[in-house]
Amino acid sequence: MPLNDADRDLIARDPALLGLRLALDADALRDRLGTGPLVPRYLRYKPGETCTAHFDDGGAGVTLRAVTAERYAIYRAREEWRRPEVRFLDDLCAVVLPGTLDRKIKAAKHLLDPDRATALLAALIGAGNDRLVILKHKPGRRLVARIDRDGRPFALLKAVPLREYDALLASARLAETRTGAPVLAGDPKRGITVQAWI
Repeated sequence: MPLNDADRDLIARDPALLGLRLALDADALRDRLGTGPLVPRYLRYKPGETCTAHFDDGGAGVTLRAVTAERYAIYRAREEWRRPEVRFLDDLCAVVLPGTLDRKIKAAKHLLDPDRATALLAALIGAGNDRLVILKHKPGRRLVARIDRDGRPFALLKAVPLREYDALLASARLAETRTGAPVLAGDPKRGITVQAWI
């Protein structure tokens, strides 16, 4: 979808974030990266500071982080981002990361990798003919997925940063009392809860 007038006005008002244009224009980002189609799924914008945009690419997804020049130097220095799948766009002070490199949601590296997801799901809820369907990924905040077993919805999985796990589990327990959907698993080391699908 091309930029509209409101997008262009926003970009013009925020010259500190050179990468804001790509965060708002999935087609331009696709062209810059040389990938297939990108579908915008999440946008978090702090004027004059940062913009995080997440796009569905049919796989683990990609996250674009546009920042100021001062902050970009910190991004450039991160050891964990020095790998081939991370793209630094120096001219725009932006970095493009695969969804598996979510720094705060530790479980993302397992859940968004099909080979690792199968083993993790088996450890959480027992082995089965399971498939993970990502419903929402808000980088650094929350990952929500449906677990299909034998082709039918079976459970709801949520993953959060580790510091938010206790609140996530409390919310799942409250939902269990109100809906009757049991909590099937909790993993405080990865920040995951799994609850029966209703």
